[in-house]
Amino acid sequence: MNLTPDPSPKEIGEPSFPLGKELEDRSVLDLRGLKCPMTFVKTKVALEELSDGQTLRVLLDDRLASVDVPGNATREGHEVVQTKEVSPGVWEVLIRKQGKCYNESGRR
Repeated sequence: MNLTPDPSPKEIGEPSFPLGKELEDRSVLDLRGLKCPMTFVKTKVALEELSDGQTLRVLLDDRLASVDVPGNATREGHEVVQTKEVSPGVWEVLIRKQGKCYNESGRR
């Protein structure tokens, strides 16, 4: 999966979060145009490519995915830093990868 550098704020509106040190090391996954369940499948694969503690910025334009992606990430054991509609119909989900994540069945 190809993660792209963070797009400029002009492309999707101003950043919806402070650019503190903890969020400087992040990748962006632009899933605009995709629907569930592919949005979470691609998010899960992208998270697997990151190191523990890194943050993934996911851009979505599907309202259902804006709820399902953070919910599934939480169930997988990751930290959802923020979910916010950054422009009309576009959501940004910030997910910090947590190490040794296990789902409800106890599997990694």
